[in-house]
Amino acid sequence: MIARLVPIAATAAIVCGLAAHANAADGIQLVQKVTNGTTVQTFQIQMDNTHMRAEIADAAGKKQVILFDGAKQAVD
Repeated sequence: MIARLVPIAATAAIVCGLAAHANAADGIQLVQKVTNGTTVQTFQIQMDNTHMRAEIADAAGKKQVILFDGAKQAVD
């Protein structure tokens, strides 16, 4: 599971760096679809000026959501 999260974390770090310069009011959304045999997993990252939301699925398919509020500097 950790090995699958490394590319996602790297992508998120790059996007965070780029988003700091974008100053987009509406934000951006990244979607990564991974196919392994007949299993398809979708990972999403949504970012705006002060928030980040990442949605991933574990091996059993259960979705996990991580929210970051930049104004409060808090993770939910």
